[in-house]
Amino acid sequence: AVDSALRQSLRELEVIVVDDASTDKTAAIVERLAEADPRVRLVRSARNGGVCRARNAALDLAQGAWVAMLDSDDWMDERRLEVLVGHAEGGGLDWIADDQRIVEDGTFHDLGRLLRGEPAGLARLDLAHLIDRDPPETFGYGTLKPVIRRAFLERHAVRYRLGHERFEDFLLTVDCALAGAGMGLLNEPLYGYRRRQGSLSSLDTRRTLESMLRQNDTALAAANAVGAVGVSEALRRRERLIRRALRYRRVVDPLKEGRAIASGRALARDPFIVGDLLRGLGRSLAYRTRRLVPLAGEVRSRRTSHRRAPV
Repeated sequence: AVDSALRQSLRELEVIVVDDASTDKTAAIVERLAEADPRVRLVRSARNGGVCRARNAALDLAQGAWVAMLDSDDWMDERRLEVLVGHAEGGGLDWIADDQRIVEDGTFHDLGRLLRGEPAGLARLDLAHLIDRDPPETFGYGTLKPVIRRAFLERHAVRYRLGHERFEDFLLTVDCALAGAGMGLLNEPLYGYRRRQGSLSSLDTRRTLESMLRQNDTALAAANAVGAVGVSEALRRRERLIRRALRYRRVVDPLKEGRAIASGRALARDPFIVGDLLRGLGRSLAYRTRRLVPLAGEVRSRRTSHRRAPV
């Protein structure tokens, strides 16, 4: 991850690495990188505070005109920052994100791209569209890693919300949009996203969905506070999908764990979920056959997608 940042064609940058009280050799590795390249800066936390607190610490220290978050198991194309900053400055944007190349951890097997169905090139982004493209249990637009104008974050006091350590980028994006950020999507895969089977969201789906529901409630309260009617409606649609996924998981997960009686009881309490169970089985078989993950661009909706004008 750090190497990909240092290889950027945009050379005037700083790489702030927050070591959130790791127990491995992270700090030693970054110290060696900092000795070789003065653009690298290591910040060590005395105790683990979570991803939101760590990212906020980096934002407080950042000095560049633009900031970009890069997860420690991902990487960037060497042209990424130059391309995104160029488009953002040329289009007067405060927030810009690109497509992601999603690969399987350990194999680099391509699993697909995120922005399927988006127009070619750069287009203005509507927040309601982003929310509709971030349904539960799929790679949604909430995983986008934007490049954001730092002056905008400072002017509106936008930071990662503590207590929302899963899908934290989604809430930051919502806060940016509600504060009036000019936003754009570039349909070019310049960010490499590594899909890990052992991640928290894949290990505990019900807890992940419950976290997503709390996060959605926080975003809805923020949208209601500023009277963003379209955004509020999109968040209510997302809430219904999350609750539906939770109903599905209350039946399926006990069955996978060998607790058929508990699964049967959950089904008896919610017999209307049978249709979702059959559709879920079909999707699972299809994706296993294709060796693909469900991507947000493949989600089908009965609603007409938002039209967005090219920048």
